[in-house]
Amino acid sequence: MEGQCAELEGAWSRLPRLGLAAVLAVPAAFVWGFGAAVVVVVLTGGLLATGAYLTGVRRGWAKSELANTRRDLARLEKSRRVE
Repeated sequence: MEGQCAELEGAWSRLPRLGLAAVLAVPAAFVWGFGAAVVVVVLTGGLLATGAYLTGVRRGWAKSELANTRRDLARLEKSRRVE
């Protein structure tokens, strides 16, 4: 679970690199025109928003599950000490 949290943190930090896809708007503008460049920029924004949402939700879920697991383990250890 800790490994998954670390992977998701890495994915979150790499997310801005997806914005580099907007650089493709320049050649798209030369080859297909201004409309294609706008489409590339809009789709890049959608890609970034979707990636941020999905990664953020998974990060939150993984952190919550990790905290719950640690809490349950602490309770189990405490109950073993009492017995």
